[in-house]
Amino acid sequence: MLALGGTTPRQPTEAEQDPRARPTPGPAAISAGRPATAQEAGRSFGVFGTFGSLLVTRPDTLEAAYRVVSAELAAIDAACSRFRPDSELSLVNAAGGRVTEVSILFAEALQTALTAAALTDGDVDPTCGGCLVRLGYDRDFAEVRADTSPLTRMAGPAPGWRLVELDTGWQTVRVPAGVLLDRRPRRAP
Repeated sequence: MLALGGTTPRQPTEAEQDPRARPTPGPAAISAGRPATAQEAGRSFGVFGTFGSLLVTRPDTLEAAYRVVSAELAAIDAACSRFRPDSELSLVNAAGGRVTEVSILFAEALQTALTAAALTDGDVDPTCGGCLVRLGYDRDFAEVRADTSPLTRMAGPAPGWRLVELDTGWQTVRVPAGVLLDRRPRRAP
């Protein structure tokens, strides 16, 4: 299980905490001729300016699972960070209204953002990048946190997620000139 953004795993119930409670062996344990055991291992790590938690039910797989998760998060950062000039997101934002070819990963991430926008009637809107820049969120989290000066500009409304043209078949994206998509920043040091 992977939890991001401060999400914490479910806490055990009172009955599960009872030392007299015995786990019921599952089919795999029965066929293996041994009782099932409730083992887990976990690791927390910084990611996208917050933290993530990785839990596995086979402790011997924790490091391998962490390598897989780290590689996937690095790929997402490379494709979707507003703070990396080489990211696909930065290329789409700089395209000036032109159609841009994107990777499957970027197209899936943007499709997820557009679905969230549709499901929330625009309360979650990936076109909020310009609003965040106007508010001073134009740097990494660590730098923004250090700036305690008062806000001097109003954010204003996002241009609107319906302006985004995503063609998942051709893996292309077009946003009007001046519209900035946003994605979480890279990990703070």
